[in-house]
Parts: sequence; structure tokens; C-alpha cells
Amino acid sequence: MYACLAYSIRRLLPKQLTVLHTVSVFKAPFSAEFAAAVMPAEVEPMVVHLQSLARLGLLDFTVRTVEDGTLLRFDLHPMLRWYLRQYMPQLPNELLERYSLFYEHLIRLAYDSPHSYDQSAMTRTVICDSLPDLESALQSIQHSKQGMYAYCLALPYERLGQYQRAIQLYEYALEVAQEEPEPRNVASVQSSLATLLQQVGQIDRALQLYEQANLIFEKTHAAHEMAVTQNSMALLLQQLGQLSDATAMYKLALHSFQELGEKFEAAVAQTYLAGLLGQTGYPEEHWRCAGKL
Repeated sequence: MYACLAYSIRRLLPKQLTVLHTVSVFKAPFSAEFAAAVMPAEVEPMVVHLQSLARLGLLDFTVRTVEDGTLLRFDLHPMLRWYLRQYMPQLPNELLERYSLFYEHLIRLAYDSPHSYDQSAMTRTVICDSLPDLESALQSIQHSKQGMYAYCLALPYERLGQYQRAIQLYEYALEVAQEEPEPRNVASVQSSLATLLQQVGQIDRALQLYEQANLIFEKTHAAHEMAVTQNSMALLLQQLGQLSDATAMYKLALHSFQELGEKFEAAVAQTYLAGLLGQTGYPEEHWRCAGKL
């Protein structure tokens, strides 16, 4: 097989070889747009070269349709990728920098854009398929940016149910955030990590993180974030059976949401509070609260 690969590669045109060598940086399927983000400018027309390599059998080409679009992607056979890394020159640092910057941009868009991970099937598919590259890029971006990157990268793992890796990423994001001067970033990571820990049953640590985040949000006058955290704390306290503390926390969250004019969030908090009051033997207050919904 190696002899066949060597023979096929020796017959490539110089630009075709450059394209093939460059896309060996990818560890997962990639689109032409992904390739363009890392490709040297001198290999245009790049798409033509990708198509030629696919016709020669050196790249796989797949078409995948999801509910909001169609994905056209190339991929290298693992044996070919290994061969290129063994027998071709080391990939230049400039290419690796472009690779890292591209995936940094991709994970931020997936986390916070109109086509985010939770909103777009195309985005979910691309991100899930690109996890090997996203993990690789995490190791090479600037340390100061790794916290936000890890925070965003935790989301797909959390949605996929890979909680251990998600927790590791949140923990690392928290470690990096604590080195920076912006306390709200620390609190945001603490709150997200607490929510996940609550899901997996690490209740004591989750409550500790919620309390720390709530204190930071209060000190930095982040009223919305504080109200969301208070509502989450109330749910956790209710789960622990600390019903009087949960009631007090729901009331704080409800008041904050009402002050902010956030009607939907206030209605959610009010619904939880009404249900809890009904459980704890305060029927009159329960019905007063429920009547305001």
C-alpha cells in the first residue's frame, strides 16, 4: 500500500501536492471553506485541485443533507494522513496558526451566533464531526484565549452527554478565567459548571459554585445573571429539601426579573415559587402567587 501511495503522490502536480500536504492538518472531514482558511494563496484555484485529488482517489468526497442544508466535505484516509506526516516535510508554523485561528473562530460562532449549535443542525453536525480538530486547536492557541475557547467547546460535549469531558473543559476554563482581571467571566464559568455538576449529581460542589457566582454577579451589578443564578440555586435547594431557603431564593430571583422587566423569566420563577409554596403548606400565598401568572 505504501508503494502505491508513494507512486500516486509522485505523479501529482506541484500545486496538487501542496494542497494535499496542507489538508493533512485536518483530523476530521473538512469543507472547501475550511481548506481555504488554511491554504497558501498561491494554490488557487484550490477547489479545482481538491476535486482533482478526489478524482484521483486521494481524497474522499461526501455529500450529507441535514434539515437546514447540505454539507459537501472532503476527507483523507487515515493511512494517507499517516503517510503524509511520515514522509512529507513538517507543516509550517504559519499554517498551524491559521488552523488554530480558524477553529477558534468556528467554536465562537457555534456558541454565540444566529446559527449557533442549538439553533442549526448544520452547525451541530459540523461541530460534532470537527471535535478532533477543535481539541487539537485548543492546545495551540494563545493561553489567554484558551479559557473562552474551552468554555465554548464544553457545550457540544455537554449536549452529547459526554459530561466528563465537558466538566474537564469547564474546569480548565475556570482556571484560566481566574488568571484574568474580569470577575464576571469567572462567575459565568462557575454558573455553567454548577449547572452541569447538578445534572450529574455533584450537588455540594454545584451549590458552592452557584453561591460564588451569585456573589460576584451581585458585586459587579450583573442583575440578569444574578437572577438566573438565584433561580438555579433555588431549584437546587428545593432538590436538597431545603425548602425555606429555596422559597427565599425564588423570591429574590422573581423580584430581580420583575425589576428588569423580563416577563418570561419572571413567569417561570413565579411558577416554580407557586408550586413550592403549595408543597410547603402556604396555600393562601400559593394561590396569590399562582394568580399573578
